[in-house]
Amino acid sequence: MRTTLISLIGLLLLAALHGCATMTTDAEDLAMPGLAQSGNELTPDQRRRLGDRLLEEGRDQAAYLHFQQALDALAGAPEDDPARLDLRARKARVLLRQERHEAALAEFRAVLRINPDHVLANLGAGAVYLHAGLHPEARTHLERATASDDADWRAYQLLGVLLSREGQPREAIVALERALERQPDQPETLNSLGMARLMLGEHETALHAFRKALLAGAPKQQTYNNLGLVLARMGHHDQALEAFRYAGDEAGAYNNLGYVLLLQGEFREAVHCFRKALEQSPTHYAKAFENLKQARMAMRFASSPEQEPQAAASEPLQPVPALTSAPRNADIHPAEALRSWGILVASFPTESAARAEADRLATLGLECRVLRTDLASKGIWFRVLTGCHADPEQVRAQLARVAGILGLDDPQRLFVTSFETAPRPSPPVRRAL
Repeated sequence: MRTTLISLIGLLLLAALHGCATMTTDAEDLAMPGLAQSGNELTPDQRRRLGDRLLEEGRDQAAYLHFQQALDALAGAPEDDPARLDLRARKARVLLRQERHEAALAEFRAVLRINPDHVLANLGAGAVYLHAGLHPEARTHLERATASDDADWRAYQLLGVLLSREGQPREAIVALERALERQPDQPETLNSLGMARLMLGEHETALHAFRKALLAGAPKQQTYNNLGLVLARMGHHDQALEAFRYAGDEAGAYNNLGYVLLLQGEFREAVHCFRKALEQSPTHYAKAFENLKQARMAMRFASSPEQEPQAAASEPLQPVPALTSAPRNADIHPAEALRSWGILVASFPTESAARAEADRLATLGLECRVLRTDLASKGIWFRVLTGCHADPEQVRAQLARVAGILGLDDPQRLFVTSFETAPRPSPPVRRAL
């Protein structure tokens, strides 16, 4: 009897194991239930949809694998097959998310050589060019990406950002509002819309956009800084200070408010804010000390009848080096330019747009400079850089901090570049007496 019972249990176990063996354990079924039936291979379209979902979930490698497998399944299709082009553009989008800009652009351009109006490829190429500061190329592709009825909301968002940077806030607002029609309450779009409204002096609507962006989950440091900026422009200094506090620490809040007041010509109030910033962080907040010196100088100019007040308010003040007596019997040699390194934040075709961006970034605590550069066939451009170090490694150590201030998820989206700073005189050669 016992032997019979053991044999029966063994048969039941074998049957159960056989049933398990016939069941699919494909991870694709677990990833997207109902997409694939047990034992059946996914179709290229199913793999594409699965890849799209994985990409939205941030599973880039898995998404790339499904796009490639779908593309392999279409190996016999013509090169201009729409499904093949869509999959190639999606693969390039994964590369773009991984900051592999050159590889992504090469794939986008390969698709565009076959179909110049491909929506996803134009969107991707526009994003790469915008990131590199090449606005004419970015605009060409983003306008093509928005020409289609099924345009992606991201194309309108990036076009709006580009138009704002080029000093066209009204056109930017049109593009950003179209992006919101397709993707309502998108936080980054709302934040960009607020900045465009602020550029037009529409403070109330800008304030509303920034508040909606915060509720929608926009990067808090960047958006609270923008909120503080518009509140300061509206004269709500206490509320602006509170917003700046949410964006950083107490010293940074007073420094940011002081800088806005300095730009607005409210020198006495600016001096008070910079002093408060130094009280909060006397040893670590060198920027507040520099701003305090500028505000004091501007206040003296504004109160002096011999000086023109507007000149002090509109022009950035630079520290004047102390004069020293030249050594006797010295030969004067040409100055030698210093090579420094900084972080490229943005590029603009006009100097006014670049300086406006530098002023905005200053309210976020980033000290920026505007440099003129000749891009040959692309003409003269103006680059906005932050940081100035002789050692590029010192600059790279600041990438994470700057990316956080700008609201970027990945510091590698920023570029470290070299530039020439003010020349220094060569050491004098003394003549023997």
